[in-house]
Amino acid sequence: MNELLPQFTYTNTSSVAGTKIGAVNALPHNDWRTTLTNIIKLLLNISGGLTLVSFTVGGVMMIISQGNGDLLNKGKQVTYYSIAGLIIIAVSYAVVIGVSELQFFTPGAGGGGGAQTSGSPAATPAAGSTPIPTK
Repeated sequence: MNELLPQFTYTNTSSVAGTKIGAVNALPHNDWRTTLTNIIKLLLNISGGLTLVSFTVGGVMMIISQGNGDLLNKGKQVTYYSIAGLIIIAVSYAVVIGVSELQFFTPGAGGGGGAQTSGSPAATPAAGSTPIPTK
C-alpha cells in the first residue's frame, strides 16, 4: 500500500523562532499574474471539456431522432452552439496565453517610461550624459 502513495521528504534547514518552516519553503512562490493566468487556463480547460460533452450530446440527439424533426433540429442547434463555443474558448485561450507571455507582465522587464515631473527632455540631461551646449 505504501508504494501507491507519493513520498514527500523535506529538508528542514531553516527555522524562525525555533519553528521549522522547511515544508512552507517547499511551496511554489508564484506572483499574482501567474496564479491568475493558471486559474483562467483551468476555467477554460473545464469549459472546453463541457463544450465537447455538449457536442457529443448534440450528436447523440441527432442520431436518436429517427426522423423526428424537432429532435433533429434541436440536436443540430446544440452541435452548432457547441462548435461556436469551442471556437470562442480556443480564441480566448490564445489571448490569455499571448497576454500572459508579453514582456510588460514580467517583473523588472523594462516597460515604458512615465510622465516627466519637471523640465523638458532637452533641459534635463540623463544621468551620466554630457549636456549638449546650445548657441
